[in-house]
Amino acid sequence: MQKGRSLVGNAQAKGPAKFKGDILPSEKPALSQKRQERLNDALLKAAADGNDAEIRLLIKAGADISAKDSIGVTALHHAALKGHTRTCALLIHEHAKANGNVKELITAKECDGWSALHHAAIHGQTEACRLLITEYVKAGGDIYGLINAKDDSDQTASDFAALNNHARTVQFFVAVNLLGLGAFNAFAESFAECVAG
Repeated sequence: MQKGRSLVGNAQAKGPAKFKGDILPSEKPALSQKRQERLNDALLKAAADGNDAEIRLLIKAGADISAKDSIGVTALHHAALKGHTRTCALLIHEHAKANGNVKELITAKECDGWSALHHAAIHGQTEACRLLITEYVKAGGDIYGLINAKDDSDQTASDFAALNNHARTVQFFVAVNLLGLGAFNAFAESFAECVAG
C-alpha cells in the first residue's frame, strides 16, 4: 500500500464497487460480430421451430430480434410462416420492451418485398395474420396500409392467401377490410361463444 493512502482511500479513488449483477446495459461489453451472428442465426431457427424458451435465452444473451438473414428474413417472418402465433407475440413483446419499433418489425420486408404478414397469409396462418394486424394497430399503425401493402410483384397478403386456396385466411382479410379490426374481433369473439355454447 502506498504511503498516505488507506484502503478506503484507494476504494474512493477507484469509484464505487460494482458487483457482477450491477452492470448496466450500456456498460455491457459489445458482442463480437461472429458471436452476434451466431446468436441471431440461432434466434431465426428457434423462431422457425416455435421454441419460445430458447428465444428468451437468446434475447437475454444479446440476440437482435430485428436481425435479418442473407435474404432479409427475420425471426418474425419465420414464426409467422409456421403459424407460431405465441412466438410472434413473444418476439413483438420483447422488441417493444427493448424500445424497438414494433411497426417496423412487423412491416420489415425480405428480398421479394414480403412482410411477416405475407409469409403468414401465403401459408394460411390466419391466427398469425390476426395477431400481426392487431399488434400493428396497437402500435399506432394504419390497418389498411398494412393489409393492402404490396410486395415486389404487386401482391398483397390477401392475394397470396387466395392464390394458395386458403379460404379462411381470405375471409379474414375480407372481413377486416369491411368491418375494421375492432368490429371483426368483437364479431369473432361473439361467434366463438355461440359455437362453444
